[in-house]
Amino acid sequence: MNTVLERILTGLIVACIVGAVGWVCRQRLLRKLKSMRKVFGEADGSYTDADAATEDIKKEALRSKRIRYVSTYNTAFLAERYPDQTLLYKILKERNTTATAPEIKFLHLSPESRFTEIRAAELDDPPQYIRDGVIHALRTVRVVLQKLNLPATTVQVRHYDFLPIFRIVLFDGCAFIGFHKKGRMARLSPMLHVRADSELYGAFSRYFDTLWDHFSVDAVGSDEERNRTKNGGEQGGGTLRRWRGEVHR
Repeated sequence: MNTVLERILTGLIVACIVGAVGWVCRQRLLRKLKSMRKVFGEADGSYTDADAATEDIKKEALRSKRIRYVSTYNTAFLAERYPDQTLLYKILKERNTTATAPEIKFLHLSPESRFTEIRAAELDDPPQYIRDGVIHALRTVRVVLQKLNLPATTVQVRHYDFLPIFRIVLFDGCAFIGFHKKGRMARLSPMLHVRADSELYGAFSRYFDTLWDHFSVDAVGSDEERNRTKNGGEQGGGTLRRWRGEVHR
């Protein structure tokens, strides 16, 4: 009888010890996972490509007070055939006064940058495709502001001279992170959705601010852009056909 009780007690003690060790290990694992989530943004989701993230980007854009975007040129906010169909137009029209308009900063690759040729070579495309996209983006911003009778300072556009690496859309509460891969257009690359309270969001926010403050200049319309605007009207000729077609960078 005593032997049976001893075995039962021993089993209970071992079970308690195993349970306690398991609980401690589980808590440590949860802390590590929590730490990893903080570092990697507690990713609320990922997307197979930029197109799959479009609706979520629109929702955040319509409620965010601060919008920052960097890529080769701007397909998230400006890639529509007509300026009044763009996401930028919809955002500014909904907040139809300068007092309620969000702070918007767009960073696009300079059309004069040598990195247009490097990026074009990665995609096996003529460099002029990228230059046309940048010029069209700047022109579309101007047309949108004119249509809504808003001052030019409502949307700040700068050109950077740096190899495109990330496609980043930063909002108040989250960010969408894509990648410029060799041989693949940015819009066809996967995107991550990360929270604003994460280390990863902070890193990309600093990356954007560094480009903006130290590696970019205010975008100024070139003679080429003015000629395109004059001759092509709002439809923009061949540039817009590519913009709405398959050459989204």
